[in-house]
Amino acid sequence: HLILQLALLPLLPLLPMCMLAYSWYIYYNIDCYNGLSCRSVNSKYIAGTQQEDAMSFKVCSLFSGSSGNSTYIGTDRTHILVDAGVSMKNIVAGLSQINVDSRDLKGILVTHEHSDHITSVGAISRKFNVPIYANESTWQAMESKLGRIDAVNRRVFYNDMDFYIQDINVQPYQIPHDAADPVGFSFF
Repeated sequence: HLILQLALLPLLPLLPMCMLAYSWYIYYNIDCYNGLSCRSVNSKYIAGTQQEDAMSFKVCSLFSGSSGNSTYIGTDRTHILVDAGVSMKNIVAGLSQINVDSRDLKGILVTHEHSDHITSVGAISRKFNVPIYANESTWQAMESKLGRIDAVNRRVFYNDMDFYIQDINVQPYQIPHDAADPVGFSFF
């Protein structure tokens, strides 16, 4: 499987341009959109002598740091955010810079409940009718900070159990951090 682990994204520039792992070739290109660095992560499976396209992800760190965090993960048909820790205005502008319409978001994945990760999660969900995905402990810790969330947009996942958002397979896994039940994500 192609596994893109969000916790390892800062290390992508250190990886070789093409690496072999269990018959899968994984490579990425770096594109810049108005100062934002995005990585297009692709994989090709070697089946006999033919290469078949398997999946292509676009990964863009929109904001990173103590003032707020948000990462875009997308395919041709699915657009998701991991965290939304800055204002909705800034998230919408960041997505626009990489040619993604906020109305096309299919989900917001929440790693943990700290304000630099959830500042505009509730506002984005309400304005664009976007589901919010978090584990139960994180929901309990952040729910009062998000404002009113429609029941249909409140999605609970279980650590170490994968789920799909359209064509993106998401696998949450527990990580150490000073939060209720913090997670990282692998994308297949």
